[in-house]
Amino acid sequence: MALALAVKHIETREVESDYDNDISVLEDIAAHLQIAGRNSQIAVADAFKKLKAPELIEGIGLQMNDG
Repeated sequence: MALALAVKHIETREVESDYDNDISVLEDIAAHLQIAGRNSQIAVADAFKKLKAPELIEGIGLQMNDG
């Protein structure tokens, strides 16, 4: 949930003073999620859904096949 909150905050904030640093950190997080266990990936996707931001699931490179 914390990861999803951080990503959502960065995506919706208006001040872009640390934009480059944010992108770098998000890229690192997304890379780690690609090799994380499936349960961790599902937990992150569920957190985005709870935050009403499901579009960010694919935005960080996770592919969820909900059916």
